[in-house]
Amino acid sequence: MSWQDFEAWLTRLPGRSAYRQLVDPMGVFTDPEPDLMLGIMDEIRTLQWQFTGAKEEHLPRPMAEILRQGFAKREQAKLDRDKRVAQAAEAPKKVIDIREEIARRQRGEMPTSSPKASNPKALEIREKLARAKAANQ
Repeated sequence: MSWQDFEAWLTRLPGRSAYRQLVDPMGVFTDPEPDLMLGIMDEIRTLQWQFTGAKEEHLPRPMAEILRQGFAKREQAKLDRDKRVAQAAEAPKKVIDIREEIARRQRGEMPTSSPKASNPKALEIREKLARAKAANQ
């Protein structure tokens, strides 16, 4: 097989092949079989719409358009996720030296962290429990 034949074979792979999906995720819409099936589905949906007597503004959208938008959203989500992962990998890492804190704790000293504010909802729950416990005694 010559390189020209290989290139012709490679560029004409079906849209659902792994290589084609890697190169062009929307390539599945270039195959004739799914296009015919989607056309049939659109016609059936249009006939259903006509038989129900629905209003003009409720005309069903073509399935190919709906699927293209779904695939485009999925691919955009993948790109966004990859971008976030790349940004996280490039972000400078903060290194915390905890040796002093470990030494203080080994000497028996209390941690130097600041006290945290109490959760008001948790305080209410604790008060209710204390009242219920006092009422039962």
